[in-house]
Amino acid sequence: MPMQSWRIDPHVVATAVLGLMTGCGDKDARGRPLVWNRYRVFLSQVDYDVLRPLLDSLKSDLCELMQERLDDLGAGVVGPLMLDVLVAEDTPQATGSAIVQVSFHSVEPVPVAAPGATVRAGRYADEATTGTTQRVSEPAGQGVATLVWPGGSVLLAQGGRFVLGRPHVGATGAFVALHGAVPTISKRHAFVEPTAEGALIGRLQRANPVQVNGRLVAPGDEIVVQGFPIEISLSDGALRPVLHRQS
Repeated sequence: MPMQSWRIDPHVVATAVLGLMTGCGDKDARGRPLVWNRYRVFLSQVDYDVLRPLLDSLKSDLCELMQERLDDLGAGVVGPLMLDVLVAEDTPQATGSAIVQVSFHSVEPVPVAAPGATVRAGRYADEATTGTTQRVSEPAGQGVATLVWPGGSVLLAQGGRFVLGRPHVGATGAFVALHGAVPTISKRHAFVEPTAEGALIGRLQRANPVQVNGRLVAPGDEIVVQGFPIEISLSDGALRPVLHRQS
């Protein structure tokens, strides 16, 4: 069997991430060095597709190495170490190269959800702070659920499949434009099929990460969720729309 010709070396990516862990320069109140706890590796679409079969193993191994480096440094962090490998659709990225984005990221506890619903660590969108409300005109049907995120809200009808994504020219059909979405949100990221009891939610094949109530959804897969509210975390929490039962 011919050997795979890698366009980007996973070991080089790991070395770059580990090297950045000593680059913060800040200290906490106890005088310990601070380490960024959120790391995002951006690849070209070509490199991402080539590495896709290895991504779970790469992230698992690298997270272990990051924790070992953190222990060796005796450093402080503001939250758990977080790592994801993404494709930024609007950012030109040369094949064979990677960009590593670092930041501090704290995780707030989530409020208690309705009975029967499963929640993850995070923060629900506050309906009182959302902006405009949009209504998806097709397919027609009785509105059974409202999707809410910091940039807006939309009433969704039973019996329809609604694609969620970053606003872009040429979107057609039952598409929900997530206004305020950052570039890591894919143009066609996930779909929602709401019912009166819950929803079928799926991740599109080439989309960045999707978690539904804390469960990671593999590319092209879908899950059924019973009960509301339902949190749909896109691109490792870059945007967290929440699906509520329509009252």
